[in-house]
Amino acid sequence: MIKPVGIILVFIVVISLGSCMEPKALYVHLPDKVNCPGFKEAGEAKAEISIQPIENSTRGVPVIYNCNLAYAPINHLGIIASYQGTHNLNLNKDYGNTGFFGNTSTEKFHLSSSLVDLGLGFFTKDGNKGLLECYGGLGIGFIKNSAMGYDDPGDYFGNFYRIFLQLDYCYFYKNALLIAGFRTMDKKYTAFDIGSNAEIDSSAIKQIKSDNLLLLQPFIEFQTGNRFMRFSMQLGCQIYLQGFNSSAAAGDQYNLNSGYRFNPSLLYLGLGISFHSAPRFGKVGFGRSAGEKKSDYW
Repeated sequence: MIKPVGIILVFIVVISLGSCMEPKALYVHLPDKVNCPGFKEAGEAKAEISIQPIENSTRGVPVIYNCNLAYAPINHLGIIASYQGTHNLNLNKDYGNTGFFGNTSTEKFHLSSSLVDLGLGFFTKDGNKGLLECYGGLGIGFIKNSAMGYDDPGDYFGNFYRIFLQLDYCYFYKNALLIAGFRTMDKKYTAFDIGSNAEIDSSAIKQIKSDNLLLLQPFIEFQTGNRFMRFSMQLGCQIYLQGFNSSAAAGDQYNLNSGYRFNPSLLYLGLGISFHSAPRFGKVGFGRSAGEKKSDYW
């Protein structure tokens, strides 16, 4: 039995989420919803679309949007693919009485970004209601900011890749599913360029290009619906471990001489709808045979 693993994961995730704080950062990283399929058998497939509402978005599209796909070609083996994007996302970040430039107390960002992930992993059932799954993979993407005014850090553009590994435990109960887990990721910028209007110090640019950004992402997700269509809510955060002056992660220290905090956006909420297909859904009677529980079919 692996059920104790699931109980421990739920406990640690809840404690970790409570430790997250509001982001105060130059936006070189945006959080994304974890793709956790919750598969039980070979031939199962899932397609999900979701959004992450953004606080302090003033204009443009006020969300980060995600598309997650997954398929199990054989038993215990799963393939996942994900896309995350933003387009003309305008953010105002209020830092209180003192700002980064002069007397201004608000930073403005005008962001566009894109991220594509591909991963492979395994899953194994824990009785009728439990499931343990682990996936790892590689992602590539970019992030871009366009200047909006004097209190904006200026134009910048970066390409990056990331390597990730995730572990989660799923618990099925009637028409609901609870998932708790972690994802670790190592993110590296292969290029980071700034415009002539950028307020970013050259030493900070050098650090962005040289450092690996290491993050730990605890999350908890709730799904409900029927076997073919489900609604989901995922709450998570990304805990800053290493890179971009990690000593600034827990406070307001500045990075080198740039005047920027490199704490990435941490707490997030993802709201989604997913569509599912599995061989067990097509069994005779759209129900269950003698001795089988309803959770076996969800």
